[in-house]
Amino acid sequence: MNFPRACLALLCAFASTAFAADRIWTGSSPASPKRWSDRFNWEGNVAPQPNDRLIFPATSNAKASLNDYPLTPFSGIVFNDPAGHAITSDVPPLRLSGALPIVVEAEGGTFTTGAIAIAANSARVTVNRPPGAPPGDAPVLLPGVITVSSLDRFEATTGRIVFTEAISFPEFPQGGGITVAGNIELRIRAPYNISTRIEGGVVKVTSKFGTQGATLWAGRLEYGPFQPGEDPNYIDANLYLTGPPEPELGNVSTVVPIFRGVLRVEGTQTFVGGALTFAGPINGAGVMRLKVTGNGCATYASSENSFTGGIDIAQGTLCFLQDERIPNAVPVTVSAAGTLQLGAGGVNHSSPIRETVRSLSCAGKLNFLEAGMVSLRVLQPSSIAGCQLSVTPGVSVDAARGITLVANESGQPFTGAFSNAPEGTSYTINGTPMRLTYHGGTGNDIALVAAPSGEAPSVQDMWWVGPGENGWGMSIVQHGEKLFGVIYAYDITQRPTWFVMSSGAWNANHTEYTGDVYTPSGAPFFAYDAARFAVGEKVGRITIAFADAQHATLRYTIHDITGEKAIVRQQFGPAVSRVHADNSDMWWGGVTQNGWGVAVIQQYESVFLVWFTYDAAGAARWYVMPAGTWTGNAFSGRIYRTIGTPWDSSRYDPASFRSIDVGSFSVRFDAPATLEYTIDGRQGTLAIGRTPF
Repeated sequence: MNFPRACLALLCAFASTAFAADRIWTGSSPASPKRWSDRFNWEGNVAPQPNDRLIFPATSNAKASLNDYPLTPFSGIVFNDPAGHAITSDVPPLRLSGALPIVVEAEGGTFTTGAIAIAANSARVTVNRPPGAPPGDAPVLLPGVITVSSLDRFEATTGRIVFTEAISFPEFPQGGGITVAGNIELRIRAPYNISTRIEGGVVKVTSKFGTQGATLWAGRLEYGPFQPGEDPNYIDANLYLTGPPEPELGNVSTVVPIFRGVLRVEGTQTFVGGALTFAGPINGAGVMRLKVTGNGCATYASSENSFTGGIDIAQGTLCFLQDERIPNAVPVTVSAAGTLQLGAGGVNHSSPIRETVRSLSCAGKLNFLEAGMVSLRVLQPSSIAGCQLSVTPGVSVDAARGITLVANESGQPFTGAFSNAPEGTSYTINGTPMRLTYHGGTGNDIALVAAPSGEAPSVQDMWWVGPGENGWGMSIVQHGEKLFGVIYAYDITQRPTWFVMSSGAWNANHTEYTGDVYTPSGAPFFAYDAARFAVGEKVGRITIAFADAQHATLRYTIHDITGEKAIVRQQFGPAVSRVHADNSDMWWGGVTQNGWGVAVIQQYESVFLVWFTYDAAGAARWYVMPAGTWTGNAFSGRIYRTIGTPWDSSRYDPASFRSIDVGSFSVRFDAPATLEYTIDGRQGTLAIGRTPF
């Protein structure tokens, strides 16, 4: 078809004085090759003159031409032929100096320009699909070697462009370079030296990217698949990422791009790829969202990173392989499909590797592939609720000294626990039996501690005699070697009372645990005053002898009454798939509320709670919360006060047991956790946390 005259008028409006005349190619000369100097190849039989603009329309008879004008400057070239056009030259590079040096108005086509030198202030190269063209993905190919000495910007508003030769542009100030203003894809197949501004399109890089720098404002930048023999690994450009919308920067093939330039991140930017290596420094206040496909790792190599927004591992694995590679002030989020990995496995490092983060929120996986040589350090309250733990020891770790996995310097315990590793989980590290604890170091570290020979099995649970003595029981909370036990029983008036063993010791074989018991006094639960708390004299001593993981004998002397009871674990939770983290522990109100606590025992999704506190007269009393339902992170149900056979009776009478519904409760296992209650018409909310002991 003929070149649209309306389009010519529009182009003329951009640069009405930039060219002398339009010369339209016909290729009608019988001579071969089709030379530009042959006037019979041009409309009106007039050969081009200096500063003319050359137009190659779809109606031309020849799709190839030979530039034989030495050093003649032309204002520009317009391509309007979907069949493409091949320009060759037997003279120095084609010189273009107009404000619009190259305009492509074609649906696809390969336009071979040869070497072109563009020299014009405020020049623009535009590539547009023709007005009214149907939707399509036919590419516009510009294979020529293009050298630009002064250019304002390269624009593409529609269609798809493929460069098959090198292009070289100067580094532009903000606003220059390649500008993608439409919903297009710009595919670059050759190394280039250019600044890039993306305003909403897609840039697909299929070869080594950049030596000067690129500025990405809002769009998408992809890498691969790469051509055979190309070396795409090193991304040397300096990138400035900002949004919205969020660009996805990454590799859509299996090639590992290595970002060696300066990377500035603003907003939330998503990096997608088979693997990603950030070798250059990263700055800015943005969040780096990582989506790593396959089995590769995203890694940070620079020690000069200063970005502050955070890291979100949305998919795949982020590997920390060197010491302190991300800023201390960065929070890290690990989504359910993500993995945070420390170490490479099988590497004998000469010095430990530690990574510090502001906070950690892990719902995916946390892998330590060189446990004992790698560790994580968190500075603010963090959560591992729903996270899974994997531990592989370093090849030369002395496990007997203990291994810190996560140093928690927030001053607060982690919210939740690893879904596959409760307190006391057994590990064998280089032949040494070890146990996992959430109370290592100063009390809140996640660590592996040596398991002494003959150690008793993990005994944390709710224990009782069985249905024959329904109404009383004992909670045992275990932190490594230490047990915190509370007997919930009844005084001589059949009212609830409790006996606490907050410390003790194992025998040599770790089959028996013995400690003193106390019945303190304090202020009523609804107006608690720690100043009124009094431990008092010990009221007796107990020994728990564990026959195995399920059976034990409770031997006691309390208030001068001596006896023993065969006890077993109380099974109250059906075996169902776990949704919520295990919140089993001894919880309290902190040092300012010292004297009372809440024993939380969780079996699968069922939670059994006992609140040991004080009544209006300051006497020890307890309330039981044996069941409830989950709503998010909140477990809610009814509260009961009970009466039963006095502890000092020679025989327990289950018929005397009676429970009274006195109100409701709701425990939110957030950070911080809270206990909301209504008891006998009194309402309150208490902040609670895990008790260090």
